[in-house]
Amino acid sequence: DPKKRFRVLRDGNIGGDRSWLQPTAWNQGGYDAVYFDKDEGKVIFVQLTRSDKHDFKMRFFSEVLLKLKTAKMEIKQVLIYFVVKPAQCLNFRMGHIDDRDVLREYDASWTRPEESHVRVRAFEATPI
Repeated sequence: DPKKRFRVLRDGNIGGDRSWLQPTAWNQGGYDAVYFDKDEGKVIFVQLTRSDKHDFKMRFFSEVLLKLKTAKMEIKQVLIYFVVKPAQCLNFRMGHIDDRDVLREYDASWTRPEESHVRVRAFEATPI
């Protein structure tokens, strides 16, 4: 939720540390899951898509990173994965890119073109 902050516990850890979290809104822009490890300074975002093309709106990632920074997390590494079906993997591409350069504040490796830093992975679910 964009209006909520991460809860800092009495021991200095952040609520949700080392856990996979999902947005409270089903239509949250940018990502479907986020994982962070305060000790390692690592934040991982996952976006699932069925499309061959997906817009990359970096402000949604930046909002979460700012909340983690406000909760006293030192962010060293930001990873973003787009997960697609195997048939889409070779043809998948980024659509419109919004808010260039906002991720560099948290991880200096996010230089232009940012879309080259996004990792695309294929996933096929086992039939039930």
